[in-house]
Amino acid sequence: MERENAFSAFRNILVLFSLSYSFIAGIFGVLLLAKGFDIAQVGLYYSIYYLAIFILQAPAGAFADAYGRKTAIAASAITQMAFLAMFAFLPAVQWMLALALLSAGTEALFTGASEAHGVDLLGRQKNGKTQRLLASARSFEFAAIILGAAVGGAASVMSPNAPVFLCFIFAAANLAYCLFSLHEPARARRKMRHALSESFSFSLSSSSARLIIAISLLLGAGFFAINSYWQVVLSQEGLGNGAVGLFFGVMNVAMIIGFRASNSLRASWKAVSALLALLAACLLLSGILPSAAMFMAAIILLQVAYGAYVPVEGAILNNATPSRIRATVLSLKAMAFRAGMAAFGLVLYAAGDAAPRLLWAQSSIFLLAGALLALFQARKENQEKS
Repeated sequence: MERENAFSAFRNILVLFSLSYSFIAGIFGVLLLAKGFDIAQVGLYYSIYYLAIFILQAPAGAFADAYGRKTAIAASAITQMAFLAMFAFLPAVQWMLALALLSAGTEALFTGASEAHGVDLLGRQKNGKTQRLLASARSFEFAAIILGAAVGGAASVMSPNAPVFLCFIFAAANLAYCLFSLHEPARARRKMRHALSESFSFSLSSSSARLIIAISLLLGAGFFAINSYWQVVLSQEGLGNGAVGLFFGVMNVAMIIGFRASNSLRASWKAVSALLALLAACLLLSGILPSAAMFMAAIILLQVAYGAYVPVEGAILNNATPSRIRATVLSLKAMAFRAGMAAFGLVLYAAGDAAPRLLWAQSSIFLLAGALLALFQARKENQEKS
């Protein structure tokens, strides 16, 4: 019963949250161009967004640990509704900073709170079921993203704001579900500063938390260029909004395949190292393969590998983290990921225009570094056991 309650609650909030952005996610870079952004401003927007998440992530996780995961998830729905309303009706270039901050606040509030809530509901089954919970529930999340991407791409042909309005409807539905249906176990209230200080201490003292946070920083730097520019690259290759949205759906099918495949893997540092090495190889290939079909295939394989990686890494960190600081520690991991993205993005913006696909290939070095760190940890644990 504990597992079923955890699964259904985590699944429902992930699906509703996904539908509050997925109608625009697959074509967001194209929508920014349609609203007057140039290529450099698209990169600047994402840099501001990632930097804002870096700043907000830990306080948002501490807020969830101190005042409840349900409160944080409801707040994320409200900020998402505000972002969508502004994006639809205000000039996006002039309001770039406000839009990036609202969107970052939404993700920061939701990320740690939602996963911590689902794992908390597992209760005593946490250690044996966390990886399966994350893989299964996120399969539903990405199925919702596929649906949203397909519908959003088609709706954008009628009007650029049509997919934005669809997202708003589901953001409102997410708020209603959170307020009236989401159950949260009773928790002792804590002050945010206590949650923050304990989480930072734990992250420094726990080898698992410390290493995963370091790897997340490298992942962020490695993924910045491809996350920011893949839509623009496909658009430059001649794909329209509908085709870009369709490919976004295919990418998320690949993620679901990866989530399912992760169930056959053990949550170990050896698995983390192998998956990071595969991610590095796929990112390198996406940057150097000559034809659009070939580099798109590399991106799909990249998504499969990342889908397998996420539950394995998540199980290691969740199983090592006490419930009372889980949302904050998960937020610190996400903060490190966004810090890597923000730092690399700002460096690229300062350096000026560069070929996006060349950046993809160069970024693979960060993922390879993460694979080596995980491999060293696996060997260290093997030596300690022997």
